[in-house]
Amino acid sequence: MFYDNIKAIMGFDVTSFLAELIGTFVFISVILIEGTALAIGVALIAVIFLIGKVSGAHVNPAISFVMWLKNDISSSRLFAYIIAQLLGGCLALLWFNNTKKK
Repeated sequence: MFYDNIKAIMGFDVTSFLAELIGTFVFISVILIEGTALAIGVALIAVIFLIGKVSGAHVNPAISFVMWLKNDISSSRLFAYIIAQLLGGCLALLWFNNTKKK
């Protein structure tokens, strides 16, 4: 019931929103922790394989915006994806700052 209400409000399945949030969190976390090109590339490949079929694995507001310009995603999905990506990035930074060795 609750899930159906969220789906009706957002205009699409909420799992794609969560996939973008989690995918962005993982990707940004690897960037913050490791920062090497190889680790970042492997993380991006992993995220694409894990969430690609669910949300398209944009994990970047610029990519979501271009997909919207191409009419591949709706305005409501664009807005939700950008919110999810920003939240994912902020959560990754919060997690990083609270778990790094002092």
